[in-house]
Formats: sequence, C-alpha cells, structure tokens
Amino acid sequence: MAIIDHEHLKDVLKINDTDTSKDDFLDECANRAQSIIEGPSVCNRAFESTAYSEYYNGNGENLLFLKQYPITAITSITIGDDAVDNVDDTDYVRYNPNNGGLYLMSGVFTEGFQNVLVVYTAGYSEVNMPDSVVQACIELALIIYEDSNVGDSRHGKSSKSLPEGASLNFLHKINSQTFKAMRALRRVDL
Repeated sequence: MAIIDHEHLKDVLKINDTDTSKDDFLDECANRAQSIIEGPSVCNRAFESTAYSEYYNGNGENLLFLKQYPITAITSITIGDDAVDNVDDTDYVRYNPNNGGLYLMSGVFTEGFQNVLVVYTAGYSEVNMPDSVVQACIELALIIYEDSNVGDSRHGKSSKSLPEGASLNFLHKINSQTFKAMRALRRVDL
C-alpha cells in the first residue's frame, strides 16, 4: 500500500478515470512524494503499517523508544540471548502506541551495544492514515507532476505568460498549514 496513488492524483488533476496513459507516472510522483515526506528532512519516519525487526542499545532502564510508531503489535523482545516471555501480556510488557515507548513492567533493557532485538509492527493502515500525511503527499506529488515534462514543464519557472499580457504565478511549495502539520508528525530521536 502506498499513502496515495494515481487515483488520488487523477481526482485532483481532473483526469478522466478512463485515461490510463499517465497512471504509471502519477504513481511514480506519489512514491517520490512519500519518500520525501518520510525522509530525514521532513518527518524522519515511515507511515505505512510495516513489520520491523530492529536492534537497540540496552540502556539499563525499563523504557526504550522504538524508531517507528504508532506501535500496533509487539511480536518478540530478546535481550542478549534471553527472550522476554509473555510479550502480549500487559503485566509484563506495555507500549505507548503514539510515541514508540516500550516498557518492561518487570526487568530492564540490560545495558549493551545492539543487545536488544525487538520485532514489532508499527504504522497506519489505509483507513487511519492521518489526513495531514495524505494531503502533504498529494500536494508534493502535484508539484513533482507539474514540474515534469508530463505536467506543465514548469520546473525552474516562477510564472508563465498568458495571452493578452496576463501571467500565471506558480506556487512551488507545500501549503504552510500542511507543512506545520507534517512537522508535528516528525520523529525526534531521543
């Protein structure tokens, strides 16, 4: 699943559903937009629901922050050579889905380098993807499309002359409200 696809963009661009000539390119624009939004300069995290298997440094405490969230399931936790039993029992393991916090209710993440392995699932499904993420993907994909030779080939142009001396100015950035909403979803390394 991608955050958006060509159907989203065809809707906004008013391209007829029966015209499939640009579908592949629109999907490429959508994928590029998603990569940028999930990249280190914008949100620094993935949004689609995905299974992860990641190593962490044990910190000697009962709290560890996972890289991806919202956490939807913890499959296993291994500290050194020891598997944590009962990862699905809240008397032993709890997690904060909204910030990636993983809590051991009894015990600690023993100090060490890359000695904690956590297998978990995190991210949003298609139905609960934040509207701001979808909107940002659409806006950025449209910029990529319009700047291409398939779109209006306006890359590097700030305006275009129209008949009778009129001109059209291009907006080459994401709406400021959308950008603020995306910054609020940025993962901060602790």
